[in-house]
Amino acid sequence: MTRQMALVGFLQAQNCTNLPGSWRHPESRDDSMSADYYQEIARILERGKFHMAFFDDRLAMPDRYGNDHAHTVEYGIRCVKMDPIVVLTAMGMVTTKLGLASTASTTYFEPFDVARRFATLDLMTGGRAAWNVVTSVNDGEALNMGREQHLEHDHRYDRADEFMEVVLGHWD
Repeated sequence: MTRQMALVGFLQAQNCTNLPGSWRHPESRDDSMSADYYQEIARILERGKFHMAFFDDRLAMPDRYGNDHAHTVEYGIRCVKMDPIVVLTAMGMVTTKLGLASTASTTYFEPFDVARRFATLDLMTGGRAAWNVVTSVNDGEALNMGREQHLEHDHRYDRADEFMEVVLGHWD
C-alpha cells in the first residue's frame, strides 16, 4: 500500500503576514493586502509542488480578551480579513495546478451564495476549488451578521447537514 501526502499551504487573507517577525528581513514585503502579494505566494506554492493553498476565514475580529476587540485593534492582530474567494481567484489566475480552498460558514451564509461562489471559482480555475465546511465559532460573528448570539451547537450542525446537501446539489 502506498501512502500519499498532500502538501497544503495554510494561509490567512489578512493585514499581516503569517510570519510575525518577517518585517525584519531586508526583502520583506509590506503589501500583504494586494493581489500581487498573494499571486507571488501562489507561484511559490506551485513551484514547490504544493497541492493546495487553503485559507481559513472568520467573520469577526478575534475577541479572546473578554469579548473586547481593543487588544486586537491596538496591535493590529489579524483584525482585517479579506474575502478569501476573491484572493483565491487572483491566485488561480497565475497558477495551473494549485488547488484553491477556503472555509465558508453554513451558519451565516446562504447555500445558493456559497454554491455560486465556489462553483464560479471552480469554473474559472479549471476544477481546482475546494470548500472547507465550518459552522463558525463565536458571538462576534453572529453580531457582525445581524444576530444577537451564535446558534447552539446542535442547531448549527443540523443546519450544516441540510446546507451541504443544497450546496452540493447546486454546485453539481
